[in-house]
Amino acid sequence: MKAAADALEKARKWAPDQNADRIESAETPALVNDNGTLLMVFTWLDQDRRQGAPSSLWETYLTQVGGKPAWARPCKIEAATGMPLAPALAVFNDTVHLVYADPTRNRAGHLVLTPEGTWLAPTTPTDERVEGPGTAYVRDGAARVVEHYGWQGNHALAVHDGQLHLVMRTEIHSPNLSHSVFDGTSWTQTKTIQFKDGSGSWPLQSLHSVALASYDGKLHAVSCPPRGGDKLFHLTWTKADHWSRPVLLDGHRSNNTPALLLFNEGPAGAQREHLLLVHRGIDRYVPGSQSDQPEPPSMKDVESQGKTTHGQGFAEYGVDAWSRVGHHVFLTPATMKGGKQALIASWQALAEYRWAGSWYRENYEKPYNAHVEGTLRLYKKGDSLFLKSIDKGDFPKSGNFRFDHIFTDLEPGTYTLKISGARTKKTGGYWYASKGALSEGEPDTNRWARIDIGAAYATITI
Repeated sequence: MKAAADALEKARKWAPDQNADRIESAETPALVNDNGTLLMVFTWLDQDRRQGAPSSLWETYLTQVGGKPAWARPCKIEAATGMPLAPALAVFNDTVHLVYADPTRNRAGHLVLTPEGTWLAPTTPTDERVEGPGTAYVRDGAARVVEHYGWQGNHALAVHDGQLHLVMRTEIHSPNLSHSVFDGTSWTQTKTIQFKDGSGSWPLQSLHSVALASYDGKLHAVSCPPRGGDKLFHLTWTKADHWSRPVLLDGHRSNNTPALLLFNEGPAGAQREHLLLVHRGIDRYVPGSQSDQPEPPSMKDVESQGKTTHGQGFAEYGVDAWSRVGHHVFLTPATMKGGKQALIASWQALAEYRWAGSWYRENYEKPYNAHVEGTLRLYKKGDSLFLKSIDKGDFPKSGNFRFDHIFTDLEPGTYTLKISGARTKKTGGYWYASKGALSEGEPDTNRWARIDIGAAYATITI
C-alpha cells in the first residue's frame, strides 16, 4: 500500500518549469489534445510596437528532441487574418476548432483544422461559410491600443451537451462576459451572461474572462473579479437553469485566468473522473509546488560587482502631463558568493506629479500610493532568451522604484535589457487619491495617473 501511495504522490508532482524555446506569447496561449498530439496556438506581437506590425497567431506542437519533450518550430497561421488575438482551442465533432478575437471586424474569428493540417473557415452542410459569433467593433484609438497591448481577457471554449460553448469579452471598454453556442452549423446570438442575486439580475464581469469545462452534466466556469484583486469565483450553466450565482472559491487566489480540465485518477479499472483547477497563484506559483527548487539568487548573494552599463533615460507622461515617470534600465556584471559569474538586470524609476507649475515626488501612502507593473526582458543578440515579470511593485514615499533580477549561468555574448512595451505601466499616486485638491467642477479623470512605459534599453557584452 505504501508503494502505491508513493507512486500516486509522485504522479501528482509537477515537473519544474522549462523555457519554451522560440515561443513568446503576448497573451495566455491555447492548448488542445489533437488526437494524441498536444497543440498550442499563441499570439505574437511585434517587439517594437512603434513599427506598427499587426498581431498574428502561430501554432506549434509538443514533440521529442533527443528523447526529451520540446516544442516544434512555430508556424504562422495565415488563415487568421485581420488583427487576430486571444486564441481558444477545443475539439468538437472530432475536429479542432480555433476561435479568436478580431477587433477589425464585428465578429470573432473561427477556423477549423483539416486532416491535412491546414486551417480553414468552417462551412455549413450546403458549403456556406460559417460566420463567427458577434462582437463589438473596436474603433480608431482603441484599436491602436489593442494592436499594441493585446486583447484584455482570453477566449474560453468547451464542448458541453453536444455543442461548442464560447465565453469571451466582446468589448474592450467593458468587463461584461458574453456567451455564445455553436451547434456545428451556426453560432447563437452573443448574449451577456446574467445571474440572479437577491431581487436583481447582474452581468458576470471579469478582466480576464473565464476557465471553462464540462463536468457532471453542467458547464463549469471559474472567473477572476472584474476590478482586480485575487479572488476566484465558480459558477455553472445548464440549458434549463442558465447561469448560477458565482460562489467564492475559498483557498484559491490568482491574478490571472485559471484553467479547468477533466482529470482521471486511480488504478486501471477503478479510475475516477475529477474536475481539475490549475492557477498561477498570487506569487506566480502555488505555494508549495516548487518546494524542492532552490531559492532564486538575490542581491545578498552577490560578492562583488563590475562596471555598470546604463541605458538612456526616458520620461513618460500621463494624460495632459499631470504625472510622469522618469526611468532607465542598466546591466551590471557580478560575481556571486562561491565564484559564479552573473548579470544584474535593473530598472529604476522616479514617479512625480505636477502641482502649481512644479513637480513633486509621488509620496502618497497606501492604498492610493503609486505602483508599477510590467515586464523586463533580457535578450541575447539574435535570440530571445529570458522573461522576467515585475508583476506589481509599490513606489515608496521617496517616489523612487528599483527592481533587480539576477541572471546566472549565462553564455558569453552581447545582451540587451528592455522594458517591454506591453502592459508595463504606472498607476495610482497623488491624483488618484486627492480629489479634494481639485477645483470645484474640475474633472479628475484626466489626472488619474496611468502611464504606459516603454522604450528604455541597455546593452552589455560579457
